[in-house]
Amino acid sequence: MKQNYFYKSRHELILSPSEEESSPYLHRFSHQLPTELIQSFGPTHISLPFPLHLSILLQEKHVMTAKTEIGWLHQGIEKAFESVPWKMAPSFATRINPIVPAPIALGFVLSLEKILHIDEKIPKLAQDYRLLMLECARIFHHLRIIHQTVALIAPYALIQFSAHTLSQAKELQTSINYDQNNYPRWEIGGITHPIYQTWIREFQKTANATSKAVHLLKRSVLEESQIQKRLTGIGVINKENALSFGITGPCLRACGIGDDLRKSHPYFNYFSYAPTIFTQKDGDAWSRFKIRLNEIEASFNIVQKIIHALLQEIKNADLISIPNMFEQGDAHSVPPGMETSHIESPEGELAITIVSNGKDVPYRVRIRTPSFFNAAAISAFLKNADIDDIVLIILSLGITGLEVDR
Repeated sequence: MKQNYFYKSRHELILSPSEEESSPYLHRFSHQLPTELIQSFGPTHISLPFPLHLSILLQEKHVMTAKTEIGWLHQGIEKAFESVPWKMAPSFATRINPIVPAPIALGFVLSLEKILHIDEKIPKLAQDYRLLMLECARIFHHLRIIHQTVALIAPYALIQFSAHTLSQAKELQTSINYDQNNYPRWEIGGITHPIYQTWIREFQKTANATSKAVHLLKRSVLEESQIQKRLTGIGVINKENALSFGITGPCLRACGIGDDLRKSHPYFNYFSYAPTIFTQKDGDAWSRFKIRLNEIEASFNIVQKIIHALLQEIKNADLISIPNMFEQGDAHSVPPGMETSHIESPEGELAITIVSNGKDVPYRVRIRTPSFFNAAAISAFLKNADIDDIVLIILSLGITGLEVDR
């Protein structure tokens, strides 16, 4: 009779219920483990950060090959843009990444402003405000990945502190992205609503409190040896493989390549703030973890500089009214053309191409998301990994599911 067994431990098999009934005395016995075993994860495995099916070929507990199947969240959003008016399109774009919506919304805005030939006419204050949105998105996204990792391997007290710090970062992102009526502040040609002095000072207090919490969290995490021990040496990829897969962002910088669009190809007003670029050389999950910790603090430095610049500009006034450079009112005024913007999102290069044919809706929209390339490289990250490390490795890539299945 054919035996239907599944993996229990290194030298132990459990028979199927049908065999148990026919051979009750053979319920559990010591046996040499088969050399190869196929294990499936997903598509909605409780441990995975987004719907994903993994078919893993194991030799004992080590991954020999991993096949990735995506498409469980597909929403056809690129096609859906063809029926969305220009003014609504930036906010519609945030469906691709609702966790950190600012990069995708501002990337769409920048592409459209290039078609309108107003991208270099946007007031400096509006450009600075957009940088606040982008850096707060980076802070929240990185903290989210750090918290998810800490929640799996750290002591309970550290998990609680990490969760509290994450909630502060979420509040920071929400306050910079939306007004009190929950309307987004990004807009074609500038930002919506004036900037009030009282609001800037309140935002500054929130940013200072969150920055202090992040500093304490970083120190606590680095002192917790169990985290470093657990993440070191897993999910390793070298720079050659990373480049061949088209990986960008923290996953590439963890391999020793200091590529960052904010510095190599500055947009908005990044050339005034010179972001610090961090690299590691080992290309493992611990390197990616440290990159995120360092980038969070560097983002807070940029945030503090921008707040100082805004306060200097407003001085004794109650508010700053920023003119909008897209006042035509008629969406048909968007001329025919094609432009692409490149944004350094928290997980790497985000490219948005817009094609206009002069109508009131986009003709075509195509989006290159960093998560798609990270997901495509999962097989390389998991090669030779222990089965117990799979979830931690995937978490370290910072993949957003909707970016993959757009």
